[in-house]
Amino acid sequence: MSAAGPVKRSAAAPGPIACAAFLATVQLLAGIAAWCLSPFPFLAVGLAVAYGMWCVLAARAGWLLGGLGAWSRLLALSLWQAPALVFSAWNLLYFFGWAGRGDVGAVVLHLWLQPFAPLWALAPGIVVADRGLYLWIQAVLPWALVVALWCLGFRRSAANRGSIGWNRT
Repeated sequence: MSAAGPVKRSAAAPGPIACAAFLATVQLLAGIAAWCLSPFPFLAVGLAVAYGMWCVLAARAGWLLGGLGAWSRLLALSLWQAPALVFSAWNLLYFFGWAGRGDVGAVVLHLWLQPFAPLWALAPGIVVADRGLYLWIQAVLPWALVVALWCLGFRRSAANRGSIGWNRT
């Protein structure tokens, strides 16, 4: 204890592997909740929106992804979405005719992205290149999620609040 009072200690941000494990655990729990809410479409869509908002808050939070450096945050996001990144890449290769069957990849990707599954019903029955629009959205979503949350993790410096400049902490 110093003369000025108790010393405030800020908790250090966890490492990228711990962040990825925490995010994957939350995603699996949200996926189970979305599956349980599937008979109630409005609640399931509300859960999907709430989960998306939670992902944004997790990217900005200093105690989670926001407390990591840029490359550590990218590593944590990539580890968190690793199953989805692998199978979405497989599906994209399959969609363009560069890989074999994509059935297993589509199922695994759908299961991994279960928290967002109620939103697939909002995609109309549009077919793009002999594939449903929701399959294209599923294949692109993990990549977009990693890039968007990585970019959202950058904090604006206090001096540049009104400008374009971003602080790289």
